[in-house]
Amino acid sequence: MEEGNVEDVVLAYGTLDGRVQVDVGAQASGQVKSLKVRVGDRVTKGQLLAEIDPTLAENELKEERAREDDLVAKRAAVYASLFQAEMALRRHRIMLAADAISRGEYVAAEAEYRRQKANLQSIEAEISGAHTKKETAKAHLDLTRIVAPCDGEIIAIVSREGQTVNARQQTPVIVKLADLDTMTVSAKVSEADVQKISLGQNACFTTLGEPQQHYCGKLRSLEHAPREYLESSGQRTSGGASSHHAISYNALFDVPNPNHRLRIGMTAEVIVTIRVAKRVLTIPSEALGTKMLDGRYEVQVIKDCGEIVRRSVMIGLNNNLKAEVRHGLSIGDRVIADGGPASNASTNSDNSTGI
Repeated sequence: MEEGNVEDVVLAYGTLDGRVQVDVGAQASGQVKSLKVRVGDRVTKGQLLAEIDPTLAENELKEERAREDDLVAKRAAVYASLFQAEMALRRHRIMLAADAISRGEYVAAEAEYRRQKANLQSIEAEISGAHTKKETAKAHLDLTRIVAPCDGEIIAIVSREGQTVNARQQTPVIVKLADLDTMTVSAKVSEADVQKISLGQNACFTTLGEPQQHYCGKLRSLEHAPREYLESSGQRTSGGASSHHAISYNALFDVPNPNHRLRIGMTAEVIVTIRVAKRVLTIPSEALGTKMLDGRYEVQVIKDCGEIVRRSVMIGLNNNLKAEVRHGLSIGDRVIADGGPASNASTNSDNSTGI
């Protein structure tokens, strides 16, 4: 029997992803004119990543600007006609008061004034619409410049220079961008263990390339549905998914990655700590015998004279490798590790352990 720590843990396998990952796509159609970055480049928000041939967008913008300029010129002419009709209406009003013209002539002058005023309202509406189209065309031109939506690192280039992309059918991905300063681990926890874990618990992992290096964080999210269910149409089959496939749930936690040694897609061997008993008396779990009605276990102890006696012990945390002894044994006691019967001390000396 020895003093040590006993941990109750859940084991899982997972994969690494960047805490922030973005597929940077193009909203403009055309040929990829140039790429400004390479895989591994660090970029800042707003930095130019690629350009799509702007010829069509530039021509569209020129057409809309010309249309707006034409309507502005026509508005000036309508202003002149409206001013002329307003002056004529004033003159006819004075002349009508002096009985110098007929009522019909005055009505005709007033109708002309109203017609020119309506023309002005119409041209103003057309100018507003033309201005909107011009701004839309300007936005289309701006969309030919693909910029970084956030700080990060270029992890993949999907489209190449000279490639034609069509944004009308689907959003084409130009590059993939990720912030690798913080990595997210998606650990697949089996349905047998998922109810044991909760948010805030410590989780550590190692990678295949560095099995001695531990990276740790705290669980921040636990998905309530299996990944297969989330990726499906959302409808379960009548037989249920668990009848044919192992069910696992993603538990997520973050770890810092200042040197970028961790990479996207790496396999993580994850350990989630459920409970810990520190600096307690422990024995191998295989030394435990039958569990009695009062919750105690029976163990076999070898006395100094070689006699084997049975004792009942109170066990605390037990992870099936080591068990915490709360009562019944002391430092120096030797127990038979396999928990089986023994005829004498000499025949079982190889299976005993000191406490």
